Amino acid sequence: MNKNKSTSWTEATTDFERALIGLFSCLNSGKNSWIEIQKNGEQDFPIKISNPALDDPFNWTMAYGVPRNEEEMEKHKYLNDTEKDLTYNWYAAFSDLKAAKLYQNTGKITRKLFNGMGICTPVKMADIDAWRAKQGKEPFGYSWVTYWKPKDNIPYWIAADIQEVFVVCYNDGLANKKESYLKTAELLHKLADKK
Repeated sequence: MNKNKSTSWTEATTDFERALIGLFSCLNSGKNSWIEIQKNGEQDFPIKISNPALDDPFNWTMAYGVPRNEEEMEKHKYLNDTEKDLTYNWYAAFSDLKAAKLYQNTGKITRKLFNGMGICTPVKMADIDAWRAKQGKEPFGYSWVTYWKPKDNIPYWIAADIQEVFVVCYNDGLANKKESYLKTAELLHKLADKK
């Protein structure tokens, strides 16, 4: 029954009734389908959570900058509170690696943090203004806003740590409702034995 199976019909779920709805939908579209129990992350659409690595502001980099518009900033769909905080309160500095690491590790700002080229490093606007004040300069006046994205190789979403999920599987064979219902009944029986 599972030759060349696909798991892309629905998202994985911990709710068996939701999996049944997906199964009926798949069967009614003419696909040979069934429900399997799998470890979350083994299928095309696992249950996902926001990546906790993105709670660290230094795992973000500049996506683009535009003139500051509070109304547009309020409408923007932020992944998490860190991205929103970055957009409202941080500046995208481009610097050499040494200056970036120094700021990330100690909060210390050096002139090299603002080279205008190199790697992008988020810097708190309050830190910039305090640094400028020590030099007898006015606050920067942030007329542009930076929108952020995760650094390369840091995904927005990761598979949730769930051991078992229900997955609607199918292949290109013709729908065989009887076989699918029997297989589903067998799965329900196994689930009942676990309780």
